Amino acid sequence: METKVFIMMIIFSVPILGILSNTYLKVQKLKLQGGSNQDDLNKLKALAQENNDLKKRIENLEGIVTSMDKEILGLYALNPDPNENQKKVEELAKTIKKLKG
Repeated sequence: METKVFIMMIIFSVPILGILSNTYLKVQKLKLQGGSNQDDLNKLKALAQENNDLKKRIENLEGIVTSMDKEILGLYALNPDPNENQKKVEELAKTIKKLKG
């Protein structure tokens, strides 16, 4: 009777050991891949920092452009005729041509 029980235990233990060993191997592979995940996390942190830096630069540039728009609008308030500026440029170009020629 003991022999039959022993044989039954062997028969049922082989598939169980196969499943357990396969699971163990998968866990070990995941542990090995864990190092590359750390590299990915470091890259992700670096890219997030770069993204924040670029956002700050864009905000700075927006501030500069906005302040320039106010200055340009101020110039037009002093001289509402945009054709007058064109005339000045043309006169300056003529003067330069005369000096060269």
